[in-house]
Amino acid sequence: MIKTLSIYTGEIDDAESAIQDLLDQIPEGSLKKNTLGIISSYAGFVETGVLKAVSQAMPFDVIGCTTNDNCISGVNENMILIISILTSDDVVFSAFATELSSDPKESESRLSLAYNNALSKLGGQKPAMGFVFSSVINNIIGDIVEILNNATNELPLFGTFPVSKNCSPFGEVVFNEIVSLSHCVVALVAGNVNPEFYINVTPKEKVYTQSAYITENDGFLVKSINGIPFRDYMLSVGFELDPQNPDCIMGYLSLAFIAEQKSAQVALGCFSYTHDGYGTFGVHLSKGAQFSIATIDTNAIATTATETINRIDKSGERAIIVFSCLTRHLVQSYPDQEKLAIKDLLKNNQYLLSYSGGEICPVKQSDGKLVNKYHNFTFTVCVI
Repeated sequence: MIKTLSIYTGEIDDAESAIQDLLDQIPEGSLKKNTLGIISSYAGFVETGVLKAVSQAMPFDVIGCTTNDNCISGVNENMILIISILTSDDVVFSAFATELSSDPKESESRLSLAYNNALSKLGGQKPAMGFVFSSVINNIIGDIVEILNNATNELPLFGTFPVSKNCSPFGEVVFNEIVSLSHCVVALVAGNVNPEFYINVTPKEKVYTQSAYITENDGFLVKSINGIPFRDYMLSVGFELDPQNPDCIMGYLSLAFIAEQKSAQVALGCFSYTHDGYGTFGVHLSKGAQFSIATIDTNAIATTATETINRIDKSGERAIIVFSCLTRHLVQSYPDQEKLAIKDLLKNNQYLLSYSGGEICPVKQSDGKLVNKYHNFTFTVCVI
């Protein structure tokens, strides 16, 4: 069983004060035999040196990343540094960090070596899952999930890509003294634990019913849908060009593409349009893949967050870790309805919410097998 503690600080300038603030919130004798800290830090803590000082000063391993916003139980402050502490006598943690290479094969080799070394520290127990926080390689986010699948023998993984101060997925990941733009950090979890994963995107009424198939693609570029160029297809179903950027569809950053990927459904975003009218995605999409288009707005975000939290068994002391897509945060009007819903529904639980530069969460294939996927626009939850 895991006991969870949540600690935080808003002290962004003075590292010594921030460390003491955090340590003072840990009750004496509360840490058990095995402990892991999951850190979610407003990105501004990097440049002042507080993030690195804090993460290496904690009396347990700390992994996590930067974000532009976050929250925990009972705290209404913004732009804070949070550590969600998981501590247990019968659950074991084994964490590692690996510097990624521009060569995917080399990254996979490094991660595989580090993973097997971490396995050896679990006392012969098989990991039930891993938490993962990864930098972006080659500016393509989805690559790393496939690399991790291969390196960890498809161990269920839950995590996120970081968020920088300017709201890009090129923030820092953290492992103790390492605060990096080029690492992947993982913590294996084994023992008396049964993790549950939840994921939601948008209500069904927000999904367009047209059937769309990829008829031409080139890696991360989707060139044509139903036999016509990608941008022309978007125009044909009622979307309009952006007058400020006529290569693009208006509001395209808040349009989710619900796609079938190897018998598993994922939500993806089109990051940009080329002058030729092609769409650039964060993962390889196969020719023949089917997808639907969905819209994201404030009401949809609050509804899906509420639906998801209501599905969770909130009894006991289990940790609730939430990663929600940065876009969900940015498209909302103030106040953030998603945060308000979580604070209300989880007021009696220990939780961490951190906004994400891209979510990593297992989903079920048609055969019932859990597979790790990269997602956009999603509200993802791990209960452990």
